[in-house]
Amino acid sequence: MYAPPPKRVLFFSGVALAGVVTLTWNVAALGKQANVAAIGTFAAIVAIAATAALGMFSVSPDVIRRRFAHDGAVPTKWVVTTAVVVAVTSLPSWILVGEARLVGGAETLVSFTAYGLSIGGLLTVIALGALSVFLRSVGRRPLGAGSILSGLGGLGTGACAVGLVFAWTVTTTPVDATTTGRSEQPAPVPDEVRTIGWQWDAPDGSLVRHASPAGHGAVVRTDDGVYALDTATGEERWHYRRQGEETVNLRVSPDGEAALVTFLATDHTGGDTLRVVALDAHTGNVRSDHEYAGVRGAPTMESTMRMTRHSYVDIEFEDERGEDGESTEVGTLTAYDLDTGKQSWTYPPPENCHPTHDALVDEIVLTMQCGEEFGHEENIDSVDTASVIVVLGLSAKNGKEIWRHEERVTSSGVKTYTATDGSLHALEWEWGSRVSSAQNIILGAGGEVLSRDAPSFHGYPYLEYAAFTFTAEGYLRYQSSGEAALAWESFDGNPRKTPIPDSGRQIPETVTPLADMLLSVYEIRKATPVAVWATPWDGDDADSTKIPLDFDRPDSELSNGEFPYNGFGPAIFPAPDAAVAAMYGSPTVYGLQ
Repeated sequence: MYAPPPKRVLFFSGVALAGVVTLTWNVAALGKQANVAAIGTFAAIVAIAATAALGMFSVSPDVIRRRFAHDGAVPTKWVVTTAVVVAVTSLPSWILVGEARLVGGAETLVSFTAYGLSIGGLLTVIALGALSVFLRSVGRRPLGAGSILSGLGGLGTGACAVGLVFAWTVTTTPVDATTTGRSEQPAPVPDEVRTIGWQWDAPDGSLVRHASPAGHGAVVRTDDGVYALDTATGEERWHYRRQGEETVNLRVSPDGEAALVTFLATDHTGGDTLRVVALDAHTGNVRSDHEYAGVRGAPTMESTMRMTRHSYVDIEFEDERGEDGESTEVGTLTAYDLDTGKQSWTYPPPENCHPTHDALVDEIVLTMQCGEEFGHEENIDSVDTASVIVVLGLSAKNGKEIWRHEERVTSSGVKTYTATDGSLHALEWEWGSRVSSAQNIILGAGGEVLSRDAPSFHGYPYLEYAAFTFTAEGYLRYQSSGEAALAWESFDGNPRKTPIPDSGRQIPETVTPLADMLLSVYEIRKATPVAVWATPWDGDDADSTKIPLDFDRPDSELSNGEFPYNGFGPAIFPAPDAAVAAMYGSPTVYGLQ
């Protein structure tokens, strides 16, 4: 009886084992991504392929003979069948890799998982195909050192193939990062500021793109990374940069505990990829790092994405076909764990409800306008077609309903607002098409109604102006009756106001309330310096202090010698021991004290 050459059998058995190990590794990775359907498919692959590989490694051919058949035909068919099963079930990952990387089609996760499933399945199929040729019959032949080395050589060959694919597909970018310890109890936010206390300039010619309060200080996104500043001194606390990659987005949780930065990079095929890095805003420690294909592949690029310290949340839409055959777009609120990227919970809104969402400190607020006739604007003046606004407070950890509030309205235009400190949520709507009949409610923690029909909420009817500011203490509005002023409507019943400084404009571009004064900017379109007006509450124009900020911007950031208005600059926000001011496209951040 002819005995198969042990060296060939063991070599390809080693290749098969490398493929099976790679499949197992990436099935586990797939599990972390919560792709349940794919987990089941590839678990079957691993089970079958592992059995085949172990059978090939059987020291005594008599074992194979007893289990299968004396003529050797069944083992060959068994191996071929296994190879076909592995090939068929690996096809989705091969198509995914081909579309996403070779063709440039799919915008999807391009971590090594897809490539690992592909190369693991390919190695297993090739090895089993070769073994099916060599296993013509079964006989006894002793194993020598050469045969063992052949097996190890096959295992090494498979491992090298996996390593080469890993090196080719996985983007390894040098990271320049520092971390620090968690800061102590922060200094209080200043009640007033009068001058520039400190100045921070972005290093290496980089420019500031965004700034936000976080981690008992401030985080600043520049072209090449993220920097955390001690707002009492302006000194850097930590930074995170990736060489050769450009930042495109920065999100911060409402409580300032976590920061999520998105980098734009180029992958091995020359295509664009997005890398999303979650950071502890206090220490700079990396919580997670994920890579996505395409410039719109990452969920952090969606304008509707909201973030908490635990997860990021968005509404994912899909088409559902009803009994009448018509397709309807249905949105499901979906949360992803900030540390793993794994889907943590979902909340499907009820039928005939249009959802919007926002994030508070520990809650996700889901606002839904529900009703059979919702969306038919010709009927919104009819009481018979009234809809219901349902506001739900969901736990940011598990998506469970914590509280509920309902309002019956006859409006298709409901606007939602969240306080800048993530403490309150507000809704505003109109009865029919009558602008003068706008109504609103302001909800606190637990869904408590703190205010109803607050006067001139959102600076009404000046909705288009940026003067509106909404915090846990109250809201700012433009007072047009009598002498023009900015009025602060406090929830504790202590209204205040400030006069309009002699700036040449009536409506400010940027406003930031402090306990004892209001900071406002009235003109940002022209060249620097930008004037920040510090005006005491209930004072007069003579009490205002003009603080000039030299936001020097390169010509490439200017439009016809003026600042392009983008609704961002300068960003002025209160932070521990300073009011921080930053402008898009400038290298400088100021601390007002």
